Amino acid sequence: MPDPPSGTVTFLFTDVEGSTKLWESEPERMKLALAEHDQRMRSAFNAHGGYVFATAGDSFAVAFDSAVAALEASLAAQISLLEPAGELTLKVRMGMHSGTANLREGDYFGVDVNRCARVMAAGHGGQLLLSRMAAGLVADHLPDGVELVDLGEHRLKDLAEPERIFQVRHPHLDNQIRRLRALSAPARELPRQLTSFVGRLREASDLGELLAANRLVTVTGVGGAGKTRLALHAASELLESFPDGIYLVELAAVTQPDVALDEVGQVFGLHAAPGIELVDTMIASIGERRALLLLDNCEHLLDTVALLVYRLLAGCSEIKVLATSRALLGVEGEAVYHVPALQMPPVGTDPVTAMGYDAVRLFIERARLANSKFEFDHSNVAAVVDLCRQLDGIPLALELAAARLRVMSPAQIVERLDERFRLLVRSARSGGDRQQTLQATIDWSYGLLEEHERVAFRRLSWFTGSFSLDAARVVGGFDPLDEFEVIENLSALVDKSMVAAAEGDDGAVRYRLLESVRHYGRARLGESTDEQLVAARHRRYYADFAEALQVKQRQGRLAEALAQRDQDESNLRAALRSAIDDGDGVLAARTIAALGHLWYSAGLHREGIEWCRELAELDPVLDDQLRAGVLHTRGTLVGSWADPAFGAELLAQEVELRRTFGDPVRLGSALNNFGNLQLDLGLFDEANATIVEAIALFREGGASPGLSMCSLAHIAFHQGMYEVADERFAAALEEGRRVDDPYVIALTTLYLGVSKAWQGETEEGRRLAEEGRAGFEALKVAPGVADADFYLAMIDRSQGRLDEAAWRLLASLAVPEAKWYQAAQFWNMQVVASIIDDCACAAELLGAAAAHYERATEPQPAFVIDDLGATRAVLEDRLGSAEFAARTRRGGALTQAQAVASAITGLHRFIDRTAAVDVA
Repeated sequence: MPDPPSGTVTFLFTDVEGSTKLWESEPERMKLALAEHDQRMRSAFNAHGGYVFATAGDSFAVAFDSAVAALEASLAAQISLLEPAGELTLKVRMGMHSGTANLREGDYFGVDVNRCARVMAAGHGGQLLLSRMAAGLVADHLPDGVELVDLGEHRLKDLAEPERIFQVRHPHLDNQIRRLRALSAPARELPRQLTSFVGRLREASDLGELLAANRLVTVTGVGGAGKTRLALHAASELLESFPDGIYLVELAAVTQPDVALDEVGQVFGLHAAPGIELVDTMIASIGERRALLLLDNCEHLLDTVALLVYRLLAGCSEIKVLATSRALLGVEGEAVYHVPALQMPPVGTDPVTAMGYDAVRLFIERARLANSKFEFDHSNVAAVVDLCRQLDGIPLALELAAARLRVMSPAQIVERLDERFRLLVRSARSGGDRQQTLQATIDWSYGLLEEHERVAFRRLSWFTGSFSLDAARVVGGFDPLDEFEVIENLSALVDKSMVAAAEGDDGAVRYRLLESVRHYGRARLGESTDEQLVAARHRRYYADFAEALQVKQRQGRLAEALAQRDQDESNLRAALRSAIDDGDGVLAARTIAALGHLWYSAGLHREGIEWCRELAELDPVLDDQLRAGVLHTRGTLVGSWADPAFGAELLAQEVELRRTFGDPVRLGSALNNFGNLQLDLGLFDEANATIVEAIALFREGGASPGLSMCSLAHIAFHQGMYEVADERFAAALEEGRRVDDPYVIALTTLYLGVSKAWQGETEEGRRLAEEGRAGFEALKVAPGVADADFYLAMIDRSQGRLDEAAWRLLASLAVPEAKWYQAAQFWNMQVVASIIDDCACAAELLGAAAAHYERATEPQPAFVIDDLGATRAVLEDRLGSAEFAARTRRGGALTQAQAVASAITGLHRFIDRTAAVDVA
């Protein structure tokens, strides 16, 4: 036996497929076959210098000095096993992986050994699989007749990172490409249901078959028919059919078409930006993913959803869409599944037979949740059957009815139905409008409430999405606002199924009205004298709430503030919409002033700018303090994202106001942002003076100047004065750590790392930049993460790690709005141009970037200009001056959306070609 290899070793693991079954059914023949198997395997390994370091049953673990030798040995072994061993033909799966050897007493251990074992375990008998590393080592030395087939990336058991796997094909081997035994991609977690899914087995099966045969299926039916529940159940049964995930978008609380597109984009981690169609970004990002998009409650956004679905289906060949809506989308190729009523028994059915019908089973199961002592028997079967029939088998109506069994018998409920629904039921049957049946059900449930509960219910219907107990107290309570009275009413409404309660992200219980019930409550509220009162309370509460979030953000609790903003996003939007529509400019201004930094940190520049624009059109009379806050939000967002000159003008007005207030900290904050925009405009001396003053003011007010110290460092960084920038970033980092400000720590760590990398300290720079990125990711600050991906891509490029750079650039380009600067998308493009091997595409991207810089009012940082020049020289040399000039002119005429799409396509082609070269 040769000495055990050391250094870079190629491992080969083998295993007989189905050996346990063969031992059980053919023990004697298996004994002979395995002896022959072992002899052939050892002969192949010995002939190619293989060191067998472990055997277990019918498995071998072998180490080789050479990946080529390992491939030749495994091929020889597989070919030798094509002849029966004894009287059996054994099928052996094999896996190869190359890595660093960790040798101890003749045995190997460590991550590379484990990875090889997992690669082997993913295969089938007769397959020979190679990891990406092993494939790269043999690609230029393949034996005659051998080719490698890229099977793509796969998640393997117990391994944190996915592995790209290749299959060896050879004329003598079984070359069938079969799905590997790998883990499927994790589907997005669907909402957990608190009650069981009753019946609907045929419906779920039919819906699944329809979705298997069609790319778009719309589930239609009346409100309360169970569209959402059925769609969620069917989707949960299809997880394995969509290895790239199931993505749920709940549209019930969304009223604006642009926001609806944003909601869909966000589930894929994408954001909209001026000049770029979000749908184009989605198409480029989704690509060939085998995924299911579940769009829930589309009926109020039909035009928007229909166009979105049409474009996604046209642009992404593998995605499927499952929608729930009260009306058809009207998209070509749409398959429709109408949710029928639950099966109802005929009159006179006995209890045993009745339990075979879904409507009765649903009612009984929910009845026992409401009243654990409830018994279904001959004494009440007639009433239950009658109730199910009168409610037309609508699940929501049945559940609302069952909830009343806490205080009524089935017979009493039936009597009440006769009183309340006789006219509505007749109207629904004659007019064919099944919504009238749900309306009757909710009318009846509403009629069961005590008067004070009805008032609370109507007021709570003003909420969109979920809401907290404190919000319910302010918006839904009585005067004086008594928290315990609100708790009492909420408890009654939860008991009577008018309000749902569930644990929120922070562990506290939150409340939500079912959408149909909420619409019903809104109509009732409109009939009362409370609507204006409730609307005013709602927007006042969320103005206070936004200001409380701002306090947390200023205290360094940014992650908490962002999470709470996300949780109450729909109500914050509704409050702003109500305030502006009703002309309540002061409350709108308070909310906008408070949310500015949270919009900035979440990458929601466009939304914040739009709210600021609407407020400006309203032109309310504001006191100076509030006006300064609004100027701060608008100036920061519009200046950072779209127009630094206009932003600077707004912030200059804020600074002038704040100089009269005697508040050094808030003045320092205004000066910090103003100075940053001066920097963006290339006014370096002015920016330096402004930031220095801001630092002094923070210290005067007893606040940490960490953020402004970082801004001061940026001035040197943008001028290419990296040694000065290093000193300043290090000082800002020390200050951030002193006060434990995670935002300042993440920001300064990232840029200190980038500055060091630009000076040649690449590994230290990478370490710091990765640390900064992790800090931003923990805070959920999307622009910080995207910024870090861009800079890390540049560091990867400097080290020749072009594949890694390409993947990082793809991640950064996929979130166009989540940037500190709009120009950052073009920074990404010019770096893409420097790494892809398609010189024509690269020149066009360079032309697009250069044209944007020329149009922009602000100068670009020194490193951007230097990098642009270096890439220009390389591409002009490769293409020739004439061709280079033509390509850059063509790129300069591209829209931003076209340029981003071209960059993404170029990156994917580069990655694919690189992988193909590795295989070859």
